[in-house]
Amino acid sequence: MTLEQARTSVRTTSGIDVVAGLWLIIAPFVLGYASVTGALWNDVIFGIAIVLLAGSREVGEGYRYAWPSWVAAAIGIWMIIAPFAIGYSFVTEALWNDVIIGIAVALLATWSALSTPRHSM
Repeated sequence: MTLEQARTSVRTTSGIDVVAGLWLIIAPFVLGYASVTGALWNDVIFGIAIVLLAGSREVGEGYRYAWPSWVAAAIGIWMIIAPFAIGYSFVTEALWNDVIIGIAVALLATWSALSTPRHSM
């Protein structure tokens, strides 16, 4: 993979993760589970974290450092587990939203991390 291809791959996958993070922030209000405190704060806090981590890969020389994507991938895994660990799996909208977004973020962030140019680390 050329440097330009790697940069494009990192920025594309990270850009999609930014959108996923923004969705997590607004999802409790759009999908109607903002009254479920655990789900609300989990989604808002980790949505902000995903936006910051993935966003850092899109700007300047951020594509050269894989660690923000690995952290975002770990957050994606947490989003899959969170409804059960925090105890809001009974809220169907929150459960499926977090599981689906968690899978997407974990996969895209891993792809982004693996696309980091090896010679620039």
